[in-house]
Amino acid sequence: MKIIKIVINNSVINNEFDYLLPKNIVTSIGCRVLISIKKKYYIGIVIKITSHSIKYRNKLKFITKILDKQPLLNSFMINFAKKISQYYQYPIGSILFRILPIFFRKKNKSCINIDDIQSKNILYMNNIKILKYFQFLKIKKINFKFYNQKQDYLYKKYNNFMKNEKINILENFKKKCNQNKFCVYVTQNNIIFLEKINIYLDMIKIILSQKKQILIIVPQYYFSFQLYKYFLSKLDTSICLLYSNFTNKKTLSIWKNIKNGLLSIIIGTKFSILIQYFKLGLIILTEEHNFIYRKNNVFEYNTRNIAILRAKMDNIPIILNSNTLSIETIYNINIKKYDFLFENKKEIVYKNFFTFFFLGEKTFKSPYLSKTLIKIILKYIQKNEQIIIYYKHIGYAINILCNFCHKILKCTDCSNNFIFYKNIWKLYCYCCKKIINMFDICPFCHKNFFIPIGIGIEKLTELLNNIFPNISIFNINNDNFFKKILCINNKKPSIIISSQILYKEYFSFLKNSLIIFLNIDNILFSKNFKTTEYFTQYIFNILNNHLNKKKKTVIIQTHYPNHEIFLKIFKKYQTYYDVVHFILKERKKMLLPPFTNHISLIFESKDQKILLNFLKILKKKIIEKFINEKKFIIIGPLSLKQIKRKGFFRKQLILQHIFKKKLQLITNYIIVIMKKIIFFNKIKFIINVDPI
Repeated sequence: MKIIKIVINNSVINNEFDYLLPKNIVTSIGCRVLISIKKKYYIGIVIKITSHSIKYRNKLKFITKILDKQPLLNSFMINFAKKISQYYQYPIGSILFRILPIFFRKKNKSCINIDDIQSKNILYMNNIKILKYFQFLKIKKINFKFYNQKQDYLYKKYNNFMKNEKINILENFKKKCNQNKFCVYVTQNNIIFLEKINIYLDMIKIILSQKKQILIIVPQYYFSFQLYKYFLSKLDTSICLLYSNFTNKKTLSIWKNIKNGLLSIIIGTKFSILIQYFKLGLIILTEEHNFIYRKNNVFEYNTRNIAILRAKMDNIPIILNSNTLSIETIYNINIKKYDFLFENKKEIVYKNFFTFFFLGEKTFKSPYLSKTLIKIILKYIQKNEQIIIYYKHIGYAINILCNFCHKILKCTDCSNNFIFYKNIWKLYCYCCKKIINMFDICPFCHKNFFIPIGIGIEKLTELLNNIFPNISIFNINNDNFFKKILCINNKKPSIIISSQILYKEYFSFLKNSLIIFLNIDNILFSKNFKTTEYFTQYIFNILNNHLNKKKKTVIIQTHYPNHEIFLKIFKKYQTYYDVVHFILKERKKMLLPPFTNHISLIFESKDQKILLNFLKILKKKIIEKFINEKKFIIIGPLSLKQIKRKGFFRKQLILQHIFKKKLQLITNYIIVIMKKIIFFNKIKFIINVDPI
């Protein structure tokens, strides 16, 4: 009688369960089954069929039910999930269920037959409904200017390829594809808005001629529309958009068509890298530096690293694409691990296109707006121009303080300060994503007198309305992006406030020559050593999207105008890559990534004393074991930004080593020894590999 090894969808349990397979029943690796554990039923996935088990056969249970006639996952996807599980130290069962559509994760949908799903016309994704839904057609009617190499003088000057150079690039690419060789190419441009699109188009045609699929990953869904529309007009093949806003039924239908090879080009967000493809031939990761790729609600992983792993396992090329490449990517180029597909020989010198001014006044006409800044804004309004203000703080006030007991209102689950929204009279916790009604009385002293502290976008809008009552003020964010840009009249002066980058392809109609950055001092006090890198990428991406023949003014309002970081970014260094090389030198001296590797062990407990005692014993045991490991450093216990979460106190240990494999072996040893420490049953722990 055969024994099948099964994994379940659980973020804590990383065990394989052994069950007996009845003689008359046949199943395969990658099929789902129903099993019982302690009188409860769970959906599991078969990852191995064998005749041996560590447990005695008489103690093994039979499976309850086979749910699939054919495997949902092939052996490649199971091996892919195993690699991810081993690297990120995360249960393989949870990763495999993450790969499957939601339809197959729930019990009430478990018995659905995939063959019954209609795939009548896979081009239903390619109709006008999606574009209408996002008002894309309306945007085109008001003559929004998308990228065109003939019109954009910068790219005409710097990015015109000689025919021979283009031929050489395509020949080398075709050679790699024919040899089924894995390689990581890097490009310094933005394919999302069709920069050097002709070369990409030719590469995509090479892959399509080999009857393989192409995956283009974008950081957010609204980045995909221009690519989608362009490829529809140029290629006679099936193309689909794929992101999380689709209904479960639509996602399931797309998943089936991708798996069967009926869709050739897939333009999707980060989760599309985990989908099973019929025959993948090329991965293009756009905006590879983007912070969104490094964060996930289920478990912490880096989409870029997983995409590279997938390309390596598939023996296919991958292209990493960005105007502001990440420090890790530049480091890998320096050590010859990655190659430029084509390199921009001339970098943009931003001083030629922008004049930078720092405002560091102590006297303010109104909170957070200096007198000089108000005068400058008024001057540009009189010129009938639109002013763009970049500001990141959401809500009306960053904190709410009680005037009597002087205590700040905090979230009961995570102890972080509530953000106050005046328009809806609600409190919002940024960490827990919890929204509650504003308190009528203080929960500490039971008196009613609250003071809003700090300024959010709502309050900034209110201040600007009071100062400039006759001027239209627009607050643009991810939710209202397309609706708001339709309301802007380029013939009238207006003030646009945004927390996100306003891409020139959507905002080229603006008559704008003034850009303002407010309240950027928080980067100077961050605990995260990567803050300078993220800020630099943010600033230079904004500048890239405001390049024009006419020189623009950039105002940075700060209390520290002579700070070293600001002087180096805006005055000392000429280009983005000058700043990056400075950061790399700094990290090398301090032995920080990418020159070393980090793993963060996060521990949680409801009892703070038990947590601290546990960590004290654990750290002592780690030091005793690895006292002779000179290249290994243990840092902590340290507090996290989210000190408390859902009633659990939180601390972390950071492990550092020059060699990644050695660090993983040390982590595996720590997992074993900490199970033997007293009170381990009262501790929850999370492993975060390559923490942000």
